[in-house]
Amino acid sequence: KYMVPKYLRFIAYFIWFIDYLQCRKYAKINLSRDLNDYHGQALIIHSKDDSMVNYNSHTKKLEDIFSNKFDFLIVDNKNHNPDYTLEAINYTKSVFSKMKEIPKAEVVNYRKSLDYHKMGEIDLEVFNVILNFFNDGELEDE
Repeated sequence: KYMVPKYLRFIAYFIWFIDYLQCRKYAKINLSRDLNDYHGQALIIHSKDDSMVNYNSHTKKLEDIFSNKFDFLIVDNKNHNPDYTLEAINYTKSVFSKMKEIPKAEVVNYRKSLDYHKMGEIDLEVFNVILNFFNDGELEDE
């Protein structure tokens, strides 16, 4: 029923209030309720190793509730960017690792040398799933 683990439920209102102060209207979003009220088609895409939105406490629970109502595309090793190629994700990780190591005076020049297209390269396989979903309204069986 809840997206918040049992041991955190007693402070959920406090967390919501802090979230509301920072995000205002977006803090009122209740994805589970909103998806329950939604009667269209939806494709929910998530990476199991997402470090920003935990798969098990978020999307896995949505899958358990809505697997008969919506389509889910779950990928691995894509962190918070499930639509990027593995090469783009690895390149971006290496960029940020290096940025931590170099002196601050060199960061501006280092940033100028980066291949931003490589950092944002779209995974065509994922993109094709998205296009097929919009064209057909459903995922093809794999």
